[in-house]
Amino acid sequence: MEQTQHRQHSHDLTSGPLLASLLWFSLPILAGNLFQQLYNIVDTAAVSHLLGTEALAALGCTGSLYSVVLCIATGMTTGFSIIVAHAFGSHQPERVRQTTASILMLTVIISAILMIFSLVFSRPMLMALHTPEDILAPSLVYIRTIFAGIFFTMSYNAMAGILRGIGNSVFPLLFLILSSVLNILLDIFFMAVCQWGIFGAAFATVISQIISVLACLFYIMGCCPELHIHRKHFRFDSALIRNLLTTGLAMGLMQSTVCFGTMMMQFAANHLGTATIAGYTAARKIHCMLLTVLFAFGSTASTFASQNLGAGKLQRAYQGIRVLVILGLVWVTFVNLFIFFRCEWLAQMITGSHDTTVLSAVSRYLRMDVPFYFGISVLIILRYSLQGLGGKIAAVAEGIMEMTGNILSAVFLVPAFGYFGVCICEPITCTACAVMICLAFWYHVRKNRGQRIHFI
Repeated sequence: MEQTQHRQHSHDLTSGPLLASLLWFSLPILAGNLFQQLYNIVDTAAVSHLLGTEALAALGCTGSLYSVVLCIATGMTTGFSIIVAHAFGSHQPERVRQTTASILMLTVIISAILMIFSLVFSRPMLMALHTPEDILAPSLVYIRTIFAGIFFTMSYNAMAGILRGIGNSVFPLLFLILSSVLNILLDIFFMAVCQWGIFGAAFATVISQIISVLACLFYIMGCCPELHIHRKHFRFDSALIRNLLTTGLAMGLMQSTVCFGTMMMQFAANHLGTATIAGYTAARKIHCMLLTVLFAFGSTASTFASQNLGAGKLQRAYQGIRVLVILGLVWVTFVNLFIFFRCEWLAQMITGSHDTTVLSAVSRYLRMDVPFYFGISVLIILRYSLQGLGGKIAAVAEGIMEMTGNILSAVFLVPAFGYFGVCICEPITCTACAVMICLAFWYHVRKNRGQRIHFI
């Protein structure tokens, strides 16, 4: 009876109805992604209303820099969760515990390195991004406070990733909601009541992340015996550490290169005028919101593939990936129909603007970008799937290819074609990357047909 109750806090994706398992796991991830997007909007609005334009600009100037560091941290912990899923799928409870202990050790070391590097180089990096002198000081206060708490950010993502690795995507969602709501309340308290300014916004984020870490820790200690670790589990295993680092670095590099490429496109768009920048910023927010579904399917694909790989059920892994690709294409079809009929309405609702230049920039970007979501859908799901199946090199190569495409577009297309160059960058780059990742996945299937793949 006790084992059954404990089992409710994990989910074996290697058996049971395929579609039901995939939806059960992916829907909480999707809800978490959507909630995170909503939180970002509310948090930005709180800073704008309580502190004014200068604070909002400082927040905006740190966004791309923080995103790159965050992509490295979250990407690495996502890669760690793939190894947990593999051990869980192969029904090796001691291996799961040893992997969990190793992840915690690496999280401490990597977060310390990221924190020191980020604190030391935050000023030079902000200056390299041409942060205006009048908002450089508040930008530094905000970003250094956030970077000082990078350990808690990475710890939450590590523990949430471990839980997803054993098939539990519900409680990471609940802890994310708890953290986000607390962050908004602390924002208001620190900025409006304590009058701490931009430091209050950053400090609220750090405190809320500490609470989410504690919530994860207490939940794992009380409800997840398969993750209970002891001193013996902290022994050094060079093969396991190497595997965690290569998988984590591969995922971190993949995500950070994409973030860096996006940052370069934003840098190029910043020379096109205020109204165009506003329209492009709104269009990117809509773009990110629409892609949350595909990223949820991608995260599901990596965990599902890794668990089934560990169980030796490679064909079930491929079947699940195929179902997720189909679900992604169905979603993209709906998005295309919606944008075709309601694009202008959506642009005005998001921007609240009647400026024709702003609205035109939003509509133009979405109408050129969204039809290529079919390729982007396949790209995202197969990229995460390859990570789950151990195809690290192809996934990283795709990330580098995507970053290179964005940089080349920023250097050549945007100066030559203006905003049109911004709009066609992602369709061209992602279509080429989709072709590349499809070929890599096809090669992986052909190469491993009838074989059992080992991570270690």
